[in-house]
Amino acid sequence: MRYFSFFDRSPVIEQVANGRLQLLAGESILLLERPAQRRLAFMPSATTIQGRWRMEELTRYERSGGFSGIGLSDVPGSIVIDSSRLSYDRCPAYDLTFVYTHDGRLMNKGQEALPAKPQCAALRSPDYNAPSLPSALDILPLIHSNPWVEELSGGRLLIANEEFGLILSRSLKR
Repeated sequence: MRYFSFFDRSPVIEQVANGRLQLLAGESILLLERPAQRRLAFMPSATTIQGRWRMEELTRYERSGGFSGIGLSDVPGSIVIDSSRLSYDRCPAYDLTFVYTHDGRLMNKGQEALPAKPQCAALRSPDYNAPSLPSALDILPLIHSNPWVEELSGGRLLIANEEFGLILSRSLKR
């Protein structure tokens, strides 16, 4: 079904449990919920997030409602999460300790602020030379920003804040 054809059928809107909205058009149902509520429904356990993660893609969420993204398959290294430490293994100078909060955030435990322009050679390439696209260097400010974590299908994770989303999958490297 085409997404907008749903709205061509003049759906009936109804408020349902937990502040959700249900839109009904014929046999089709669209359920809407607030992002913070949805995130809690997909919050992984602390043990689920631990391990070595391969970076798949980075998305920038634009204030105007759009987004842009890049694939990260050519960026070396892994994001490593243990019980209280978060790092990009190619730039250990920017490791941080965190607390995993009840609402699924990786809350930085107060390390020094990340420099305005972190120096990490492994994240400098490739240079897409496109100002509208995120850069691999945006990963460091993201992981230092007290991001939330969501479990995605296929055993993947989303680490995100209001500006960026980083999709991770289990790394094959041990």
